[in-house]
Amino acid sequence: MVSDTQLNFARKKLFEALGDDFKMYLNSMKLWFRQKTAKETFDADARKLLTPDTIHLHNEFLLAMLNKCQSLVSTHVKDSSGNAQVQNKDKQKKGKLKKKIRPVRATFEHRLQPANTVNYTPQAVAKDPQDDSRLSFCSRDYTLPEVSMVHGRMFVTAWDIGLDGVEDGAVKMVMLAVRQQLKGILVCVFRRRSTYRLREGKFRYAMGVAAINPYLRNSYKTLDSGSNSYATCVSSNGDHLPSIKPTIDCAEVEAVLETACGSCHPPLLPPVCPLDLLEALQVHKSCINSHSVYSVNLERLIAKIWHPTQEVLDQENLVKQEETIKKYLAIN
Repeated sequence: MVSDTQLNFARKKLFEALGDDFKMYLNSMKLWFRQKTAKETFDADARKLLTPDTIHLHNEFLLAMLNKCQSLVSTHVKDSSGNAQVQNKDKQKKGKLKKKIRPVRATFEHRLQPANTVNYTPQAVAKDPQDDSRLSFCSRDYTLPEVSMVHGRMFVTAWDIGLDGVEDGAVKMVMLAVRQQLKGILVCVFRRRSTYRLREGKFRYAMGVAAINPYLRNSYKTLDSGSNSYATCVSSNGDHLPSIKPTIDCAEVEAVLETACGSCHPPLLPPVCPLDLLEALQVHKSCINSHSVYSVNLERLIAKIWHPTQEVLDQENLVKQEETIKKYLAIN
């Protein structure tokens, strides 16, 4: 496990070697993290900034940072397995017998054995860049960021503003904040598409339930006992008494009345599309408090909604056919 001191030591040595070009190095690393450039491009930029004598500092710094990020997700060894290993070592020590040390005589036979170098050279295999399993991006895997991914990006941001490191607790707080932000955006999208209920006038639940028809005569009699919770009730004498929960029979009567006053067959909604997300963000602007983040994501969303013309689709089909023919000719 790589400690913070080792990582900072590798960073300081790289900073001393780069000097004023360290900011350019961090900018190139940010582009690699944001999937705007490949790993090979990042290594090429680092070689341009460093000399042949100091290029090993780039490898040492990158290896230390990756090991530090991966240390958070590594599993801890169980105590039972550790105790078992200690017991096995003790048994092996007890079972060993003392042997006489024989003097080693120097022999000059078989000092050099020829070997076929072809057996040890790696084979070059063509691989699609999209199938590269060494790098993981949220946009490619359609998943939330993991601990190592967030930790690496926070390291670059901290170094850019002059901080030495990032604590493990800060990484966990950022991951929780990402989940809560995504949950708030999804709630805004769903509440624009279907009906829902409120508890205590704040908490939304039961999204997608059938709405009560206000034009029915008995619709005003529907009471939802779960919409409000009262811990106590005030008696006629002014004393606070524990509130009595509704019985099962009362709950069944309320459910039957709500079902009768609501629509029996709620409309089936299509899957969520970018248009729903765009409408939710335009109506509920407070779901993303930062204006810079809000404007950038709104522009990206509008760009995703763009549909290609028929000419563009025909051109893409021709390109796919040419690629298929080239692969077929290469195989045969």
